[in-house]
Amino acid sequence: MRFLRASRVARARVARDPAFSGLTMSQFILLDAVEHAGSDGHARIADVAGVSGATLTQALSRAEERGLLTRRRDPCDGRAITVELTGRGKELLEEKRILLSTRAEALFAGLEPYHRQAAADLLEELADLVEQL
Repeated sequence: MRFLRASRVARARVARDPAFSGLTMSQFILLDAVEHAGSDGHARIADVAGVSGATLTQALSRAEERGLLTRRRDPCDGRAITVELTGRGKELLEEKRILLSTRAEALFAGLEPYHRQAAADLLEELADLVEQL
C-alpha cells in the first residue's frame, strides 16, 4: 500500500511542477504508448497505456485537437486506424522524458551504485506485478 501511495504522491507533485506544464502524466503515458504501439491499432495502444478503449478514444481526440498526434486509416487495411505523433507530440514527449530521467537520477543519487541497480531492478519487477493486478 505504501508503494502505491508514494506513487500517487509523486504523480501529484509532478502535476503541480511548472517544469512539467503542457503535458499531464496521463498525456505523457498516452504519447509514450502511441510511440510504441501507434501502428498496431487502438487495442494495443490502450493495452500499453493501461486504459479502456473508451478512455483511449477520448484521450486520443483531445491529443489530436492539441496537435500532438494524428489518426488516419491504414492504407493497407481500410478498417484499421494508425496513430502517429506529430513533431510537437514527439518534442513534448522527449522534453518530459528528459525531465523525468533527471528527476529519477537525482532521486537515486543518494544510493550506493549497487543499491541503485537493485532498486531499478526491483521497481521493474514491481511494475510488472502491478500491471498484472
